[in-house]
Amino acid sequence: MKSKFIFEVKVLAVVLIGVMLSSCSYLKSITGKNNGEEQVVKSERVKKSYYQMSYSRIYRSGTPEMKFNYAMRLFNEGKFDKAIALYDIAYPHLLNKPQADSLAFYRALSYFRRGAFRISSEEFDRFRKRFTNSVFTEESEFLYAKSFYYMSPRPERDQTTTLMAMNSLSDYLDRYPQTTHREEINGYIVELRQKLYDKELLNAKVYYNVGHYKSATYALKNILATQPETTHREEVM
Repeated sequence: MKSKFIFEVKVLAVVLIGVMLSSCSYLKSITGKNNGEEQVVKSERVKKSYYQMSYSRIYRSGTPEMKFNYAMRLFNEGKFDKAIALYDIAYPHLLNKPQADSLAFYRALSYFRRGAFRISSEEFDRFRKRFTNSVFTEESEFLYAKSFYYMSPRPERDQTTTLMAMNSLSDYLDRYPQTTHREEINGYIVELRQKLYDKELLNAKVYYNVGHYKSATYALKNILATQPETTHREEVM
């Protein structure tokens, strides 16, 4: 009887221990799950709080990396002036870091998208000379030339920039004969060449309209000699 009682006590003890162990395992799994969820929530809060940080706060106290990342966000939103301001501050600190070429390229592209083509041409020129092996080098060469295309003035004005645009675009085609921009560039060159034709005819007309016929004749003959393919050939004749 006594031995039977002892046996039953042992069985009960084993059952109680099993229940306790199961409870501990369950609590541990719940705790671990909750900790994991808390980490995810915390990470999301950090990410959310970073993106909700004000521009002025990033500008004043953000790290160079934070400024660069925030500038990229602003670039994608089309806020180029603010993006440029952050790029300017971050660039000296990231000059020898992996982000340097990305920062320099998107800074130049921000000027281009903003319509500041003279500055963008200078920035793309600096980029192509400094980052010769960057993944952005070819595109910077194209946008350098395209900046001059957009700076080309009306035919009534001096056409020095037009000539620079044509030369830059032609140089790009020589360096990158397989470019996907070839058709686009050929269209630009045709348009720019037409400006030169128009300019020469306008110059000759000035002499003609004021009665300087000898000078007008010389200018018109010069057009036929130097630009035999001009679209104004019939009018010149």
